[in-house]
Amino acid sequence: MAKLQANTLQNFYNEKLEQGRVDGKGGLSTRMVRYMHAIIRQAMQQAVKEGLLGRNVADATNPPVIKNKQMRPLAETELLDFLELETVRTDRLLTAYLLAATTGMRRGELLGLCWDCVDLERGVVTVQRQLLVLNSGLILDETTKTKSGKRSINMTDDAIRELKAHRKRQLQGRLLLGEAYQDNSLVFCKEDGSLLRPEEFTKRFQRHLVNAGLPKVRLHDLRHTHATLLLQRGIPAKLVQERLGHSSITMTLDLYSHVTPEMAKLAAESLNGLLAKRKNPAKSQGEE
Repeated sequence: MAKLQANTLQNFYNEKLEQGRVDGKGGLSTRMVRYMHAIIRQAMQQAVKEGLLGRNVADATNPPVIKNKQMRPLAETELLDFLELETVRTDRLLTAYLLAATTGMRRGELLGLCWDCVDLERGVVTVQRQLLVLNSGLILDETTKTKSGKRSINMTDDAIRELKAHRKRQLQGRLLLGEAYQDNSLVFCKEDGSLLRPEEFTKRFQRHLVNAGLPKVRLHDLRHTHATLLLQRGIPAKLVQERLGHSSITMTLDLYSHVTPEMAKLAAESLNGLLAKRKNPAKSQGEE
């Protein structure tokens, strides 16, 4: 390890990006190489901590940067316009759209949600599974994207009401299909109970947007919409982080830095009139 140089590591990353795949068909993804860098950096950092190395040469490299797709959260009026569309109101996935916008759940989390994780009495949904797309097909995985992704989220009254109606419709459809129904206990699935492909979910959502003349955003942008609306209302970033299942509050603040100026303004406005209350304590207590 003492002989390892930053340029050696950098060449390793470059080679993996260009021709790293086992099948020889091109290089590894930027994300995969970033994972490799994270593991190497962490191992070398431990060596520095134990006195085996004088410095961590991984810090002197330039690993590839993951370019996140541009987020475009819907404005509150746009979201309301979408949810009030007649075609959306009659879509059997209406509740899924609503839950995405009011809980911030990821697409895979929504499609992997089972009824045993929905408490309609308490108004809480628990995220503990996700739907994964593999080469072999769709699987319902008993894990979440991250450790912090396993979480419980309080639902809005609208979401609870729509989920109850959705459950009733689903049970009626199950009775009609009888033995042809595939009982996977999924909340959101195809009419016969089978797993719903994520891209099909997204395409349905975007068709509604186009028909309504709204911006054609990604389904994932409903998650961003949820976070943005909460932060704009002055909800603490820590609570938003927990609802989204982010591993750290830093990630939440970095993603939604565009909302920070509005949060700062709200913080200042909340202290307006503070000195006036000090000068007129009786009036501030509601006395004449």
